[in-house]
Amino acid sequence: MSDRSFVDTDVLVYAHDVEAGERHDVAADLVTALWESRSVVRTCAAWPTETVGPTEIERASELEERYQMSFWGALIVATAVKAGATRILTEDMSTGRVIEGVVIENPFPRIG
Repeated sequence: MSDRSFVDTDVLVYAHDVEAGERHDVAADLVTALWESRSVVRTCAAWPTETVGPTEIERASELEERYQMSFWGALIVATAVKAGATRILTEDMSTGRVIEGVVIENPFPRIG
């Protein structure tokens, strides 16, 4: 598995929402760092994306039951696994948790 990060859309929204205060600052720094580590990235359109289909939906249902999590969180995990990600950046799941080999990371742990 590569060192790919799956970035939840909430992080991307905060990165562009200057009224999000400290979350904006953290998200903007994080997105900038990710972009700089992939020098070929010039626009959001250049970021790899994943589609969600029946396979990911079925897998999410299994993960939801196995890990006692929300369906939407499970869908993010299923899609991140499909993408070969090693971590998921989101504030919507428990940071430090490892699901299916993918580490959950909250980029905003100290922001209330």
